[in-house]
Amino acid sequence: MIKKISFLLIIVSLLISCETEEFNTNDLTSGGTVTDTNNPTEEEVDNCVIPFALSVSKITDKSVIFAWSSEISQTTNYSWEVRYTEKSNALDENNQTTNTLNAQQSAITINNLKRSTVYTVAVRTKCGLNTYSDWSVVKEIKTLQRN
Repeated sequence: MIKKISFLLIIVSLLISCETEEFNTNDLTSGGTVTDTNNPTEEEVDNCVIPFALSVSKITDKSVIFAWSSEISQTTNYSWEVRYTEKSNALDENNQTTNTLNAQQSAITINNLKRSTVYTVAVRTKCGLNTYSDWSVVKEIKTLQRN
């Protein structure tokens, strides 16, 4: 009797360990990789870091160079999205006075600013089709009275 129970336990264990995972073969390309443009890859999510160490330089009455650091290599396909607006306005996509720029490098010149005006600026990393990091901290910039 004990031999029969032991044998049954071994058979059940083997059946459980041989269970297969189901997947949809329609998601595979000819190269054998899963492609899903609506969901980021694990690598995209892991590498989608928030820009940091925000800085400004070459401030004039009409423009400023806004820069940041990122752990993302400049050779990747990532880019950055920069938002800015006058400080008195909300810095979000619902505000019609918020301006959005796309940057391929970790610095961008913001032009056509008003003189002697305080602006708020933030940046985020674009890591895939619909994958973004959170927004950076907000940086305040004041343009000069005159160049």
